[in-house]
Amino acid sequence: MISVPKIVLPAQGPKPLYYATFVMYIRRMLDYLNIAYSLSGEIASGVSKFEMAVGSGVRFLFDFSDHYFDFLPNWAEFDAYYKFHYVESAHGDCERVFPFAPVSFYDWIQYYRIKKEINYTCNANIVLNMQRPGGGAIERRTHVQSMLTRKYGALAVTNANSSQVEYWKKINNCLVHVFVPGACNNMLDRGHLQYLAFGCCTIAPKIIDMLPYYEKLVPGTHYVECRPDYSDLIDKIEWVRSNRECAIEIGKNAKALFERSCEPDKLWNWVLLCHSKKEIKQCGH
Repeated sequence: MISVPKIVLPAQGPKPLYYATFVMYIRRMLDYLNIAYSLSGEIASGVSKFEMAVGSGVRFLFDFSDHYFDFLPNWAEFDAYYKFHYVESAHGDCERVFPFAPVSFYDWIQYYRIKKEINYTCNANIVLNMQRPGGGAIERRTHVQSMLTRKYGALAVTNANSSQVEYWKKINNCLVHVFVPGACNNMLDRGHLQYLAFGCCTIAPKIIDMLPYYEKLVPGTHYVECRPDYSDLIDKIEWVRSNRECAIEIGKNAKALFERSCEPDKLWNWVLLCHSKKEIKQCGH
């Protein structure tokens, strides 16, 4: 077991679904790394935030809000503030605030096993967009799925009812996956991050979220960027069809990005590295 100061996480939160999604993401990371922690009451700090106590008097805040400026009024009281959707233009001057990876995987043993079974070869013409229209993305996702169905017919797969493993393994027999972000049209969603992790070429509007170690998703290197209104989406798909080797390279770059910034050991090392920073500036949020 890794020797670290005593870690305490919330035993419950204001919303069970949020707890099961976000607090459990951190707990499963610690479980995989065999790092001990305890649970104590409800120390969540708002609906979209929760606290981690480390050692004696050290407090970390994890903020999974989809909204970039949704800060706690007392955010500067924490030793480090980890934002799941960190944007350089909004948070770059806040040395106490650090990027953290959005939720990707809970079962890391399964991830490492499935990772060996997935090989994106861009050897098919199937265009994937397996996202349920909902929330703030209903109009955008419905529009994109209609566009894909009209253009590609049965080669456009928009059914989101596959099992989790089947969903991932579709990478082995696809041309590309189009991702339409959820609450914000420039954010990195869970499904998108998973497909990046498994090395699939993806298409999306410009993604402005920053990953741990201040890693950026670079268009043309880690994914193919389309216009925010998706007006050039078909052109981007056809570019992938005509440039399959480039698409494979983009997928490899995305996979390498995930491996160096979002796997469990990298995430925990990042948490500790950020806390070790000594220069703290105030931020006017």
